[in-house]
Amino acid sequence: MRIIKLTTQLILLSLLCFALSVTDAGAQFSREDNSGFRIPLPMGMLTGGDGKKTVTLQLETVLQENFIGDQLAVDGYMFYWINRGGSTTLRYGKLRAGQLDVGGYLDKNFSGHLIVADQGKLYWVDATGRLYQGDIEGEGLRNEKLVAEKFNVKLFAVDNGTLYWQEDGSNALHTGMLVDGKLQDEGIVRDNLRAKLLAADKGVLYWVERNSRALRHGQVTEGKMKELGVLSSNFTGKLLAVENANFFWLEQRQEELCYGRVR
Repeated sequence: MRIIKLTTQLILLSLLCFALSVTDAGAQFSREDNSGFRIPLPMGMLTGGDGKKTVTLQLETVLQENFIGDQLAVDGYMFYWINRGGSTTLRYGKLRAGQLDVGGYLDKNFSGHLIVADQGKLYWVDATGRLYQGDIEGEGLRNEKLVAEKFNVKLFAVDNGTLYWQEDGSNALHTGMLVDGKLQDEGIVRDNLRAKLLAADKGVLYWVERNSRALRHGQVTEGKMKELGVLSSNFTGKLLAVENANFFWLEQRQEELCYGRVR
């Protein structure tokens, strides 16, 4: 009888532990000791109601602590950023052994914001709402040119030469390309996108909802976006860049530059 009672207690304890783990499944990440790496936890249940496996964004590692960037762009695993606090220095670095190695600066008197990097080119918007493009060569910017006179936007992303943006005072998401060195608006891919962060990678758009922490994604086909679903219901990053399905973001509270993947 004592053996049966003990077995019953162990079963009840196991069920309790399982219930607690499900209750905490919404937690985004958990720190593993002081190693600088973290154990990724699912941001929702791993299977939906239909029994199909769903994917979630999971943290792989912290690339740099005490990262105080205000803007971030990634291209060819090179990182470009501007520190917050009114800095005018456009910095760069690359990954070495799973950490961000700060290399130097491209421009000490950089006046742009909303920076995006794509295929060796940097795009930025200046204080008067004009869009520029420049070639990233070595440790500097070359061939800087004005590509749009009026580009008053709040969201901006570039994917393989295709530009996506949302203008101030509008929820419409536009797309376009450079034709003869000038931006040409080619229409609206989504009429009502309420987002506070936007990134693009290989024909897929990623955004964080304006009034929640939901990170969503959608496929762009023939000039229109079809939403694919939620990758995180609790995305707390401030900045977001995606390259080759690798996610980079800033956890502002901890001032950590993070790297993750969808699994």
